Amino acid sequence: MVAVADAFDAMTSTRSYRRARPVAAALEELQRCAGAQFDPRMVGALMRALGRDGWRPQVTADETESPRDRSPTASGPAQEPRDRVGGEVP
Repeated sequence: MVAVADAFDAMTSTRSYRRARPVAAALEELQRCAGAQFDPRMVGALMRALGRDGWRPQVTADETESPRDRSPTASGPAQEPRDRVGGEVP
């Protein structure tokens, strides 16, 4: 369980050396490695949870703004995060 969650977080988080991957790409990678590197039951559990509850990343690979741009003091309205699994976040 921890390995799947950690891998998902690592893939969907922006690092100093690379941008975050989209949620769909991270899930594809987890599915590809299920049964070899990850417990397939845990990958399935994560996918069900994301399908049910969504995911609210701070910045994803297809966004150009930094977390600092989302602050209330930044010029213009803050953009709401998008749920990459099921569309808009409610």
